[in-house]
Amino acid sequence: MGTGPYALTESRPDQVVLTARDDYWGERARVRKFVIRRTDDDNARATQLRDGADGTVLPPELAQAAAKDGYRVVPAVANDWRAITLPSGNPVAGDPAVRKALNFAVDRQGMVDHIMGGHGAPMSTLVGQVYGETYDPAQDFGYDRAEAARVLDAAGWRVGTDGIRERDGRRASFEIAYYPTEVLRRDLTMAVVSDAKKVGIEITPVAVDKKRMTPEYLAQTAFLLGGGGQRYTVDSQLYTKLHSRYAAPGVGSKWDNASDYVNPKIDQLLDAARGEANPQRRTELSIGLLRGIGNTKAGMQSTLIGYFAIGVPAMVVFGFGLGWQAPGIWLGLCLGFTATAFLVWRRLLRGIADLATPTRESVSAIG
Repeated sequence: MGTGPYALTESRPDQVVLTARDDYWGERARVRKFVIRRTDDDNARATQLRDGADGTVLPPELAQAAAKDGYRVVPAVANDWRAITLPSGNPVAGDPAVRKALNFAVDRQGMVDHIMGGHGAPMSTLVGQVYGETYDPAQDFGYDRAEAARVLDAAGWRVGTDGIRERDGRRASFEIAYYPTEVLRRDLTMAVVSDAKKVGIEITPVAVDKKRMTPEYLAQTAFLLGGGGQRYTVDSQLYTKLHSRYAAPGVGSKWDNASDYVNPKIDQLLDAARGEANPQRRTELSIGLLRGIGNTKAGMQSTLIGYFAIGVPAMVVFGFGLGWQAPGIWLGLCLGFTATAFLVWRRLLRGIADLATPTRESVSAIG
């Protein structure tokens, strides 16, 4: 390539061929030709290896099975990750309590041990230890099935007769798509399905091909997403995944902000961190960003206060105490909605105001 020992002699979507230059100025290349094939199907790559290919990339289970007849497994350390998108437009997957409960319900360490053969590490946020001091272990979710059940109970998701939770007549049920040709994604998807069912959430796995994965489909369907191939900066890892501008139709790729996550406070932090020249300040903003993403308590507290501490008593007083009956109940319900909206708005303004003070304390307070 360029002035290197090889010339690009063939380039197709599924194959690249590099041939050694006869006129190379340096030492003659020992390998005369490299053929690099792109195959999305894990089992097909394993078959190519058995048919004489010199090497390939395989998930741990297939790699161990192929480690014979002179082949050996070489694990690579990278920031490659797999995660579930939970689209905001889905009435179940987009529910904050369901999202939080699933984070506690999924046994990530078990997946690493039994599916990945120990070749990996559990991650519950997009920023792992590879990012140095930006990594904040306090933001990690541990495996706690009891806590997942408590979160769902507090949000009104009650266990039905078949073990699946319901709320207001809606089952805690949604679909998750995965690529069947990718063994690791398939197995991780099935593990998530199993763990979710233990806390009363029904997730139905759906095998799809890549042509079906349109932005419209992703806006309503959970998906086992993969990533981490970008350069190792927090900005490249988080900006397109979380900024609201990528939730708009036609902006970025279909994988950008695949959950259609919208949060003005997080947008402020992302933009501030991207434009910050001071490395220490940029790190502080990134830590505040992670805490802001993990902060679901404030919204839940506002909802509990607005609906149950204000709305329900108002409905009782207006509807029955004052004898206004149905109009009184509706008035109390509207009062609860108004109170909740006010509390959430006040929390948002307070979080944005904290951004104006460039101190560690103010950034931490956002979370």
